[in-house]
Amino acid sequence: MRYWGLYFQNDATATFLVPRHILNIVLFFTFGSTGKYIEDFAIGMLGALIYIYSQSLPPAHPFVRTLHRSSLWLWRVGIVILVFSAIWHFQANSSTPAWPLLQPAMQYFSWLSEMVLAIGYGLCIIAVLFGPRELQRPFSWMPLRWLGLISYSLYIWHLPLIVLFQARVQPLLPPMNRFVTYGLYWVWLCVAIIPFCILYYAFIERPGIKLGDQWRKKIELRYQTRVKERDAVAHASRNQEILAALISTGSETIHS
Repeated sequence: MRYWGLYFQNDATATFLVPRHILNIVLFFTFGSTGKYIEDFAIGMLGALIYIYSQSLPPAHPFVRTLHRSSLWLWRVGIVILVFSAIWHFQANSSTPAWPLLQPAMQYFSWLSEMVLAIGYGLCIIAVLFGPRELQRPFSWMPLRWLGLISYSLYIWHLPLIVLFQARVQPLLPPMNRFVTYGLYWVWLCVAIIPFCILYYAFIERPGIKLGDQWRKKIELRYQTRVKERDAVAHASRNQEILAALISTGSETIHS
């Protein structure tokens, strides 16, 4: 999808099956300007499917045992892919072209880099879910689990707030080397981004979750009520049919 999105974005006259003005509408919803990151969601949903399916199986099932046995290898492969992806991204930046050996692969970067990153991350997630306790322990650390509660808020707001820092705060600071500047980003994360996301979670996200849960329960209750009413009607209808059959049989017996 990313490949074709970039292709049609770079060639304003190209089209497929439909006129270009209609294709532009399709691209708006399926690709946007830099892609909808469908590959990230696809890998995430595949990992969730694997985990949910494994929970329905007994622990001794070959599928579950294979995941447990291969978890450390999945972790190693995932880390290697993530390291490669980081190097690949550095190579794509014109200010940090430090890996000439990756130059032949740069023609694929625009449409494959996100998929490679998603695969590496997905393998690491599967490895943690099915890995030994020693691998899981760092990720079950309470501060990390607490950050997980606001992870969606961080996902939504971290980039706009970083851009705000770059545009409004950083120009007010005196010139400094890159390491100090990088450290200031972490300070901004701790004093601005995380507190903002906590407030966003507490006053917007969590009330929204509760509201959605209330709506879900009401919908389930209405559905269960309709099912009970339908079952009651069907049961009454069957009783009437049985009663009518008994009356008919009795009448036939009397007449005979």
